[in-house]
Amino acid sequence: FRPLVLFNLHFGGAMINALTVDGLRIDLWPHAGDTVSLAARRVKVLHAQPGRLTLDSEDPEPQASQERALAVIREFWRCISLVPAVVGRQENLVGLQGLAVELGLVTELLMLSEGVGRDRGVKHLNPYLPSGIRQQLEQSILPGTLTPSELTAAHLRLAEMMQIHGPLAAERLGFNYPQELEGAVLSYVRSEL
Repeated sequence: FRPLVLFNLHFGGAMINALTVDGLRIDLWPHAGDTVSLAARRVKVLHAQPGRLTLDSEDPEPQASQERALAVIREFWRCISLVPAVVGRQENLVGLQGLAVELGLVTELLMLSEGVGRDRGVKHLNPYLPSGIRQQLEQSILPGTLTPSELTAAHLRLAEMMQIHGPLAAERLGFNYPQELEGAVLSYVRSEL
């Protein structure tokens, strides 16, 4: 691999999340070597020793899907119940975050009801929703004027704020700001966009 500017261990070291100097994002789940069965539609095996790994093609148990769908519905309505308080306190940023949470819950419910499971990361959604439903969701929450370039500009305005406030926070809290990571990400974004 190219040199890494980001390397994180998640889930007690079971997952590696990394970013190369060129902006390549890597998520790996190394397997300890014990015999294990994994859902075939949830993983892409890069290398496996013979007899150590079996892929199970069975769909999830209906009861598990039912329980998760019910939990999603309950959480959605709990979030909606918070809207009056958030609006009343003029917590606009929290309101926007809540909208993103609610959108995630609705999309998860739609995928559960269709029996669709994601086999990629959270930055891929279009392949899992029928285009008509996806367009309905987009029209429900996105302003009609939010073009891809305006959405990109909003992300980059936040990046400018991080460039200013991130190093200040690092100095105040006594740690080294990850300047190499910032540089690699901005270089990658500039080259792609």
